[in-house]
Amino acid sequence: LTGAVTINLTLDAQLTTGAKLYLKATADTTNRIITLGTGFDTAATDITVTASTCFCRTFVYDGTTFVACNQ
Repeated sequence: LTGAVTINLTLDAQLTTGAKLYLKATADTTNRIITLGTGFDTAATDITVTASTCFCRTFVYDGTTFVACNQ
């Protein structure tokens, strides 16, 4: 990442409960913020990716939104 980013998902009608989404982000030499928008659980908080590191998180579709399962 070279700047802050917001991720919004368009959820297809064919998406099945239990589907997984894997997010992997690497920050440049500055801490970066990822905002989880449309398609993510409203309880999801912003993610800070520490400078010069890689961040990974898995989300599972609960039938309505993607929910983080490894925080």
